[in-house]
Amino acid sequence: MWKSDDASPTVVAGTLNCLARLFRFAVKLGDLSASPMSAVERARAGVERVTPTLMVEEVDRLAVACDLVSRRYGDYVRLAALLGLRAGELTALQVGD
Repeated sequence: MWKSDDASPTVVAGTLNCLARLFRFAVKLGDLSASPMSAVERARAGVERVTPTLMVEEVDRLAVACDLVSRRYGDYVRLAALLGLRAGELTALQVGD
């Protein structure tokens, strides 16, 4: 998805950071024992790497797996990945939005 949209490294890093925060929160609440983001490699500053691209089907599989823990986590994954929300935008969402 990111690759086909030519997303900037900043957008990719922001999305990964948002997901990392979401999963840290799930661990803090006790909904997960560990964050799945710990297995995600992130590019280091000054080192160009190919960023893995999630296809819509992969985002859905991740969201479905998150739904097994709590529906809210699957919804957050879908919103972040499919709408390209930044971390602050995602965490600021209210029910009425």
